[in-house]
This record gives sequence, C-alpha cells and structure tokens, in this order.
Amino acid sequence: MPLVKMLAGAAAALSAVLALSAPSSGQAPPASPVMAHYRAYTSALAAGDLPAAENAAAAALVASEARDGDGGRTAVFALNLATVRLMRGSHAEALAPARRARALADNPATGVHPQLADLIVGRIALALNEPNAPDQLATALRQVAPGGPAPTDEISAAAVALGTWASTNQNYTLAREAWAIAAAFPEGTGAEATYARANAHIQLGASIFKQEVGPRGREMIDREAAAEAHRAFHQAKLALAPLAEVELAGGQMTFAQRAYAEAITWDAVLRGKAGRRFPREPGEAEGDADGITELGPVAGSDSRPRCLVGMRKVTGLHYPEEAVEKNQIGAVGVRFRLNEGGEAEEAQVVVNLGSPVFAEAVGDVRRWRFERRPDSPAKTVEWR
Repeated sequence: MPLVKMLAGAAAALSAVLALSAPSSGQAPPASPVMAHYRAYTSALAAGDLPAAENAAAAALVASEARDGDGGRTAVFALNLATVRLMRGSHAEALAPARRARALADNPATGVHPQLADLIVGRIALALNEPNAPDQLATALRQVAPGGPAPTDEISAAAVALGTWASTNQNYTLAREAWAIAAAFPEGTGAEATYARANAHIQLGASIFKQEVGPRGREMIDREAAAEAHRAFHQAKLALAPLAEVELAGGQMTFAQRAYAEAITWDAVLRGKAGRRFPREPGEAEGDADGITELGPVAGSDSRPRCLVGMRKVTGLHYPEEAVEKNQIGAVGVRFRLNEGGEAEEAQVVVNLGSPVFAEAVGDVRRWRFERRPDSPAKTVEWR
C-alpha cells in the first residue's frame, strides 16, 4: 500500500520526537498508542485481515486526534482509515475520513499530498453516485504525472473506476480519457501490469468505437477515429500475444486468452465499420493470418511453424433481421480446437458483441469446416 510506505517516514519522525523528550535518567519513553495502533494496522494489512486493519486504523486516528488534534499525522491516519474502508466496500463510512484528510492536506506538514487525497475522495464519491463526482475525479486524474506524488496504483485504480463508470453510463468522451490514463499507469508488475495495460487499451478502443458509431449505429466511421481505435486494439494484441500462448494443463481459457480474443473481436467489428479505409500500424502484416502472425514479429511469441487454416464451409448462420435493420454491431470471438486432420472438434464462444442468437449459431461446431491454407508452412507442429 502506498500509504503504508508514506507512513514509514511518519513513524520515524514520531520516534525521533519521543527520543528527544525522554527523561535524562535513561528510562525509555512510554509507548505511543498512536504507533501501536499503526503497527497493528500494517500487520493486519499484510495478513489480508481488512476488518482488523480497519479497527486498528480507526484507533490510530482517535489516538492521533487526542494527542495532536488536526496536527501531527492525523491526516495520514484519516486517509488510512478511508482507504481500508474503500477496500472493504464501505463507501459511506469512508467518505468522512477521506474528506477530512483532504481538508488537512493543504498543509504540507500533514504528510498527505492533496493529489493523492483527491483521487481517493473522488473514487469514494463516485462509488456513492454523488453529484459531480465523475467530473471531480476526472479533474484529479488530469493532474497526475509520472513520478508525481500520487502512487501509480492509486492512479490506476481511480482511472479504472472512472472508465468503468463512464463506459457503463455511455459517456464515451470521459471513458476515452479515463482508459487512456489507465493504459499509461497500469497497476501491478510483470504480467499483471501487462494485462492491466492491455485491458485498458481494449476499453479505450471500444469507447472510441462506441462514441463514433453512436446510439443510432452509423454505417461507417471516420478514418482518423478508426486509426486511433485500431492502434489501441493493436497495442493490446501485441502485449497479450505471448501471454495468450501459455496453455493451462486442463485446457481452460486463461485471462490473457480471453482478453486477446476480446481485442481481436473488437478489431474485427472496427474493420467492418471502417471498410476500405481501415488503417494498419507500422509492421503489421496485410490480411488475416492466424490472429498472431498478422501482427508481425512479437517478442516472446511461440516461434514454431503455424498451420494456417481457412474456412471451407459454413451453414446455417443468419444475423437477426432486427439487428440488421438497426445497424447493430455483431461479432463473436470463438475458440476452436482442431484435430490433426483440420476438423473442428470443439467450438467455444468466448466473446459476444452482438445478438445471442447469432452467437449460438456461431458456437455450433457442426456448422464449421476448415482446410489448410496454401500459404501455410509445408511442415507444421500443431493446428492452431
């Protein structure tokens, strides 16, 4: 937790004050109840015991108020309490200590930076559907910068919260802004951060697409907007491709594979709306290969030869007439398992952006036939 790291400096400062006030007899100063509660808070957080962490954070705040009033590190303890309550989903109870921390944060001596407090207050207010909360959180996010006072995980959490709210409420202008920030400040490390960034890019591309298509379903979209959306999906695919190739022993879909399928499916919808004006990124291959080789060289991807397959026959696929009349989008991401003869043994719908009736028809493995493409390598290791 960034607040724990921030409090580490506060703990050292408090210890120094106690040492200065120790009696000349050499006796140790009495234990600080503030620090005792704070240590209990950090220990509970490390153990994942949020109820105990909340109790200790509340006790630390009471003890700090009794000793220092609004001074000392009272603002830090208030923000700790607000944060742990936010983690527990106790938004109504989190708002008051968060706002108190923000009110005190204008004084640099409190140990809380206003930027961090604004992000946490904004997330809590957004969860409570308070008026102007989305705009206030957006304003707070516009102030962040790499290496700034707000920790990356707090920026990421705030951006994802705002992006999710904006997407749900069809405010795609705000969604685009929020998801772009989430992509720039992904939470986590290694594969976790890669997945977080890729997911933000997928949501960014989807927000651009939905804003351009609009509620009435425009038949074609602007080339510049299509390029921006495709760039987002392309970045997601590049990041997820190596992760998507890792198979679970039981054959279940991984999070990376589902996210990769979502990026491919959205990009296919975009391709349909952009038509001949569909843009491509530098280094991206022309045409469709197997979903990975068309990306061009991807660091970390499986380098073994791939068997490229083409659809030979599809029967019984009909897009609902009502959806056609309304110009609604319709795309389905399907995972096929092929045997060595190229026959589809299993079809699993993993992404559905259109009618459930259409998805049901697509997911019927009996409707699909595949054949090896002429441009596939002569010797292959496995069917993909």
